[in-house]
Amino acid sequence: MRSAVLGLILSVLSTTAPAFADGNSTPPDVVYKKDGTIMRGTIIERIPNKQVEILLPNGQSRKIDMKEVEFAGPVTETPAAKAAAEEKSEAKADAKEKEEAAKADDDADRVPVRLTSKTPKTTVLVEAASASYLSATGVLHGFSAYAPVCDLPCDRAVKPGTYKLALSRGEGELLQAPNPVVVADKPIEVEGRIVSRKGTRIAGWGVTLGSIGLGTYLTVDSFGKKQECSTPGDPTSCYETTDLNLTELLIGTIGGTVGMMVGIALAYTPDKADFVVRPMAMPSSSRASASADPMSRALPNGLGMSGRF
Repeated sequence: MRSAVLGLILSVLSTTAPAFADGNSTPPDVVYKKDGTIMRGTIIERIPNKQVEILLPNGQSRKIDMKEVEFAGPVTETPAAKAAAEEKSEAKADAKEKEEAAKADDDADRVPVRLTSKTPKTTVLVEAASASYLSATGVLHGFSAYAPVCDLPCDRAVKPGTYKLALSRGEGELLQAPNPVVVADKPIEVEGRIVSRKGTRIAGWGVTLGSIGLGTYLTVDSFGKKQECSTPGDPTSCYETTDLNLTELLIGTIGGTVGMMVGIALAYTPDKADFVVRPMAMPSSSRASASADPMSRALPNGLGMSGRF
């Protein structure tokens, strides 16, 4: 009965021999003999302290006395494979340990910064990159790319340095602050302020429309009419001519044009962003929690582009 079952196993396993033979599959098991011989295949029987039988890729089977065997089992469990896996695991652990140590050293140098604003739905951004180029006309053009830091208010831990910040409201225009924020070695509170220039824009449209209206009136009015007579005292010799008031014409055209240009400039005056920096008293426990999400790592979930011409 035992021989019949073994024969059935061998006949079934023998169908896998071509797969080994064509080189498309790697035998799952290996037997290392003490004399240095290596046999690869599929172990079909193992009797502890007696023998092991392995089916070779060519379809033949070999029985080896366990006294001659150094190792018999899956390829992945050979001493060499285990040593390689352990070495890889140790290298990975060392790399992770070094990364965590570097992160800890990096976080230790950071300073807590609290970012606030009285304007609702305001986002603060930090300059992530800048570039400039000289045009063919000799004019220097500059561009800055800003990365979002957070929606205000929020806390960040930042490396000491100088940061160019900007504010935006919702999907509105990105407003650059004229002066950078300097982070030293003490906790600070940075309040972002947006100064509305709506009144200036309304006044600008008023100046624009007023200049157009007044300039047009003066220009038209400068072309007057007058009577001239070829024979003094003879009404029949009189005729009507154009009386040009040059002073009024110049005031109407030049004054109206200049006023319109000034008005348009005022009408498109953007809002102003500014930052007010104040010292902040902060417990040591808060300092540690703030460093978990530093501003200087807030790159880039999307960049806001801004150009200066």
